[in-house]
Amino acid sequence: MSLGKATAVAHANIAFIKYWGVRDAARRLPANNSLSMNLDAAYTTTTVEFAADYRQDVVVLDGVEAAGRERARVAAVGLALRLTVHGPRSGTVRSGRRSVAW
Repeated sequence: MSLGKATAVAHANIAFIKYWGVRDAARRLPANNSLSMNLDAAYTTTTVEFAADYRQDVVVLDGVEAAGRERARVAAVGLALRLTVHGPRSGTVRSGRRSVAW
């Protein structure tokens, strides 16, 4: 039984003036502002789904189940979202990118 599912699209971003320093390492927040632009033709689509019958988090990147550090980084964000929205349940994250040839 699905408890919720959401999909987001994030476009590639090129930084012209990059921020320096980290204000909050756990949440990956910068200390200063930056100047950048997004590319409309290159993007990532990510879907997160929570269900009562999921027994563990699953992370799928470009069609391949992630493991190790990749899985841990995504699962950490999923844990924060899960605890905020549904309590301690497991979820699935599927993410794929659309690349552009230059």
